[in-house]
Amino acid sequence: VNALTKDPKGIGYGGIAWATTVKHAGVKANDTTRAIHPTVEAVSKGEYPISRELYFFLRGEPSVEVKTFINWALSPEGQKVAESADYIPLSAEVAKSSMLK
Repeated sequence: VNALTKDPKGIGYGGIAWATTVKHAGVKANDTTRAIHPTVEAVSKGEYPISRELYFFLRGEPSVEVKTFINWALSPEGQKVAESADYIPLSAEVAKSSMLK
């Protein structure tokens, strides 16, 4: 993202949290749809087509400590921390359904 700020013709892809000094480009699904810009609302609603979620990948059964951490990250408190770092929080429903038992 930083390199793009130095290149007036540059095009790139980076996380929405780091794109504070660049111009956002709208993306169209095809030539008949309107361009969607990368806003928190558009990404949260699944309207912006170039976005991804962050995942935890585990090898084997997670320990109690790992489950505690993941469930905290999915909790309202953890989602507020993610949001304060300019990540887009999960909906309460998705976060709750993703909790480990």
